[in-house]
Amino acid sequence: MDDSKTKKIRIINHFEHHERQELCQTRPKYRNGRRQTAIKVFTIADESFYLLIHKVPTLSGVNVGEDLRILCETFGTIEKFELVDYPQQQQQQKESFTNVYMVKYEKIIDAIRAKKRMDDYEFLGSLLHVCYAPEHETIADIRCKLNARKRYVGIKLAQCTNLLKKNK
Repeated sequence: MDDSKTKKIRIINHFEHHERQELCQTRPKYRNGRRQTAIKVFTIADESFYLLIHKVPTLSGVNVGEDLRILCETFGTIEKFELVDYPQQQQQQKESFTNVYMVKYEKIIDAIRAKKRMDDYEFLGSLLHVCYAPEHETIADIRCKLNARKRYVGIKLAQCTNLLKKNK
């Protein structure tokens, strides 16, 4: 794991898929859940081992990075954890006193679970925004991700086949 204190802060690029989407206001009443959400479909290409965590507060006297790392480790083993310099778009107002961290999980399923649980999570008085960052994946990461999905689909197909055999 990388230590953000000893390394130079890496500058990363802004991509459209990093932006928070507006909440869906036109969903039929019977489809509404307990809380409003945006409608976005993630394919295996969109999901990633890498997560960007936006709106992490900068507080003096508190080791925010270590607290965030501990929170992230509850979802799985972390390979990389670092503070990054993320450019703010002109149409967005730069939120003062917030940072962006990048986390790489060892398993894709851990990253998916962390994104679902930590997006809109209140952390030290700030609502976090978590997004996938597939642009940082290597070819080996992509191959691993696709093989994991292939195994998962194979298991689900076998379960369906077994159910069909039982019902005959």
